[in-house]
Amino acid sequence: AFFALVAIAAAAVWFQYFRIPPPPPVAGIVVKVQPDDARISLDGRLVSRSSLHEDAALTPGRHELLVEKRGHQPYRETIEIAPGASVDRMIMLQKAVGTLAITTEPPGATVTGDGTPLSGVTPLEAPGLQADVEHAIEARVEGHEAAAAAVTVGDGERRELALTLGVWNATLDLETTPDEA
Repeated sequence: AFFALVAIAAAAVWFQYFRIPPPPPVAGIVVKVQPDDARISLDGRLVSRSSLHEDAALTPGRHELLVEKRGHQPYRETIEIAPGASVDRMIMLQKAVGTLAITTEPPGATVTGDGTPLSGVTPLEAPGLQADVEHAIEARVEGHEAAAAAVTVGDGERRELALTLGVWNATLDLETTPDEA
């Protein structure tokens, strides 16, 4: 009986000393983003440059999610994930927009933005232009050379653009009768 008791105590000590600890609890997250090609960061670390990120081995607790795409408003969220739980997020990024106030010399020019005619003539406002994206602006008025510019507006920004249209140079050939006139 004494040996049995010593064997049980030795087995308990051996088990306690050499036992394999249970794996730490894990959590999961699935992030889907529209539009495609967004930058997905988790806890300040870039984890994806696409529209999907899946991670099934996160530590439970609080995580900081950041989704960014040029020309769109960034999306930020603090997510609390319980052990063994999984969180799914479908994120629709909103376009960042700004306004472009366009004037020309002379006034009264028609304007195209990225090849699309803007309504009205200068001076005019072009609200709702996608921010952080370069736009091709061209102004035309009869009797003048067109003026063009590449311009970017920031999110919520109202930017002014002044264009000067050149005067066309023309030549006039006259024939008179008699020739000496």
